[in-house]
Amino acid sequence: MRLPKRTPLVMVLLAIAVLAVACSGNGTGDDNGGNGSDRDTGGSIAPGLSVFLSSGCAACHTIGSVSQAAVAVGPDLSNIGGRADAAYIRESILDPNAVIAAACPAGPCPSGVMPQTVGLFLSKDELDVLVQYLSSLAEALPD
Repeated sequence: MRLPKRTPLVMVLLAIAVLAVACSGNGTGDDNGGNGSDRDTGGSIAPGLSVFLSSGCAACHTIGSVSQAAVAVGPDLSNIGGRADAAYIRESILDPNAVIAAACPAGPCPSGVMPQTVGLFLSKDELDVLVQYLSSLAEALPD
């Protein structure tokens, strides 16, 4: 079966629609499952988590302590800071095909699924706080 030449445009529009859905919400920052684990000590949403949610990351990635990030498409990022350093996380955002995760919830992670332009829409500060936030997601090792 031959796909029409418009297929790349359809894929881009689909990605934009997914990001738009991920960015929508009630805007109160109140929907965190009631456990407070995705908030900083000041009671407001952590800056890195805010970037994660507003940039559409939660449309595909799960973080166990964040109720808004419960979609199982891409790799689970609940403990990414325990598995990868900040440089790897930054590279994965800026160049998603540099290293393809071995497994996604539905099976092997295909190349090209994560939008290649995510890093272009983040300011340096947003990228820095996002990487810092994701790096902090590490389970404590048992004594």
